[in-house]
Amino acid sequence: MDTAMDNLLDKRFVFSKQTHAEYVRNGYHIFPHFLSDGGLEECCRQVDRMLDQRHPEIPPDAIIGAHMIETWVWELATHPKILDMIERQIGPDITFWSSHLIAKAP
Repeated sequence: MDTAMDNLLDKRFVFSKQTHAEYVRNGYHIFPHFLSDGGLEECCRQVDRMLDQRHPEIPPDAIIGAHMIETWVWELATHPKILDMIERQIGPDITFWSSHLIAKAP
């Protein structure tokens, strides 16, 4: 059964052995498919809401610790597919230490 977070991720998002090898070889990997179209729209909607509700003294490029207030940020970052990808890189001892939203005007 799909959850709301499952619908944020593109069904084609995979961190395979080949993807991992490319990451190790190049030091990075660009995913052609990460968020679904609907997931991208939802994340944009959520970020816009956060920006609209922020205190006027907080600049839009200084939203720190969003995962501690915004449930959707925490749920996306701790999605099993995301955690599996991170575990392959650094091992099973994972700590979500900080999040920083950098929202700059176009």
